[in-house]
Amino acid sequence: MKTIKIMAKAASPDMTIAEDVYTYGGQLIVPKGTVLDNRTITRIKFYSISEITILVENEAVQELDFQLDEAACTKDEMISRFAERNRKRALAHEDMEPEYLDIIRGSREYEEFNKDVFESALVLENSLSTFITRAGENLDTNELLNHTKDIIVMNRNPMNTFHMLQNVRKYDDATFIHCLNVAIICNVFGRWIHMPQDDIDVLTLAGLLHDVGKMMIPENIIKKPEFLTEAEYSVVKLHPKRGYNLLESMRIDERIKNVALMHHERCDGSGYPDGLKGNQIDEFAKIVAIADIYDAMTSARVYRGPLCPFEVINVFEAEGYEKFEPKYIIPFLEGIVNSYLNAEVLLSDGRKGVVVLNNKNALSRPVVRVGSEFIDLSKEDDLSIHAIA
Repeated sequence: MKTIKIMAKAASPDMTIAEDVYTYGGQLIVPKGTVLDNRTITRIKFYSISEITILVENEAVQELDFQLDEAACTKDEMISRFAERNRKRALAHEDMEPEYLDIIRGSREYEEFNKDVFESALVLENSLSTFITRAGENLDTNELLNHTKDIIVMNRNPMNTFHMLQNVRKYDDATFIHCLNVAIICNVFGRWIHMPQDDIDVLTLAGLLHDVGKMMIPENIIKKPEFLTEAEYSVVKLHPKRGYNLLESMRIDERIKNVALMHHERCDGSGYPDGLKGNQIDEFAKIVAIADIYDAMTSARVYRGPLCPFEVINVFEAEGYEKFEPKYIIPFLEGIVNSYLNAEVLLSDGRKGVVVLNNKNALSRPVVRVGSEFIDLSKEDDLSIHAIA
């Protein structure tokens, strides 16, 4: 048996992991010897792992489609070609882009939404840049909030809002677009759980400003087009405290400051910067943390494509109830799933169907109608939703 290193996005079911897979925080997420399935692959993507090491039969290397000339091809080149072939196969699978994306992008509604999002992101960037460079000058939070609320008013249907956000992310995943997305998601979620309007406004602002500390991180790291090294990731992890320090003297709701500091904390103590647990974490920070993760995972990255919302829900169900506050994560996931009722979806076997009924105990695996057949995905281990179609 040989071991080879491949890009994580090239992973496919039935591959066997040759080395333990850890997060940058040192958490073991896939042990050596694991045979990959769709759920494990989604977990690897969820933690933004860039590369994995797998076991390969000697014969499998010899039976590649391309012909190797041993005199002209080194072992390293052979391994590289094998990994590249897997990568291309994965990309080909990812390129089954749903037709509805083209329909949405061609609509006047999307053009207006896209324009407003980028204008609001620009206002956010300019406001924060001015705030940082002119120490002591206050931030016009009313202007920022109003720009965000104008976008939300345009799209009262949550499903339509999430579809629009996913399309905007397709073209730009800058920090300020992400902050705006998180603010919009927080605003929608606040309405789902019937928050008072004043609290929704604070939560929306908290979403807008949660990553303000990233403006104090070198651009060559924040805008790096490749996967971050461990050292670079350590620098990025400084942004919560730097964000809190920026906002500390402002006359704004304390919960907004706490969100900047605590949005990477986790209820089980596995987060950063202080490893806080449960009640030590601000309630609004717990909500923004969920919106932050959801937006990040359904966004495209250089090293992976965007994950389908049902894939992300699947991972939240598998391990999110310890890391995230149940009283928030459960209604959030239910709200997302309810947003996709009656939506067309693409199944992992290539068939198209319509989501007709949710499974409360398995939110990522609803009942889907394919033609005249009703498929309960909670009873189909080898079948899942690949994309919104």
